[in-house]
Amino acid sequence: DHGGRSDPREEAELLELLAWEFYLIDKLPDAITACQRAMHIRQQLGEWTAVSANHHSLSVYHWYSANRELAHGHAAKASEVLDADTDDPDQLVQLGHAFAMQAYLAGLVSNLDLSMTLIARAHDIANRTGDSDLMVRVRLIENYGVMLMGDESGRETILSILQAGPKHVDELYSAGWSNITYLDVEQRRLDSAAELLDISIPLMMEHDLPICRVWQTGSRARMQLMVGEWDEATADADRVLDEPSAPMARTWPS
Repeated sequence: DHGGRSDPREEAELLELLAWEFYLIDKLPDAITACQRAMHIRQQLGEWTAVSANHHSLSVYHWYSANRELAHGHAAKASEVLDADTDDPDQLVQLGHAFAMQAYLAGLVSNLDLSMTLIARAHDIANRTGDSDLMVRVRLIENYGVMLMGDESGRETILSILQAGPKHVDELYSAGWSNITYLDVEQRRLDSAAELLDISIPLMMEHDLPICRVWQTGSRARMQLMVGEWDEATADADRVLDEPSAPMARTWPS
């Protein structure tokens, strides 16, 4: 507001950082607005790697906003704006993240064949580039698919990845906690889910990740409902519904 006219590239970068912060503190409409502004600038500059990254981010923001159609659309555009035959390492890594997001969304609608095909492409890129964040994301999504196909070895692999993660939990690893606890509830490993949620929800609070905290609290409300702990289920559901929270996280509490 007070620093004078920004360089377009700097403005886009600041908007992207702001959008990511809005997402992490569960202010999704603001995250979407900031990211769209950043993407418009990147398009004008012809910076297609950054455009792809913004499509990827918008896919995440719209998915948590319970808009699957827009989430799928942005995930597809994240790969479409890039050259599939590129040798540029930055573009390759971003292409890998785009394929990984498409694989994740395909798995959520039980299109597991497509999901595994896409994640295999992302895994190949991760191997070629040696990008550690991409490899972690790929391995997590691969093993969500393994769990969805009924193989519990995927669960042990996910836990090993999370346990080897950084001391200061970031969004990449917090998403792993959210998904494994959700799948434990979904697949009726309720004792295991309770044990992990007792670990993960305090982690989300400690590392200031409200978007994942409310998601996991909603999962815990669903779990408590299943085992007849009515008061605890109601209390957790109220925690999610009584404060602003991502529409997707409100499904089971409602």
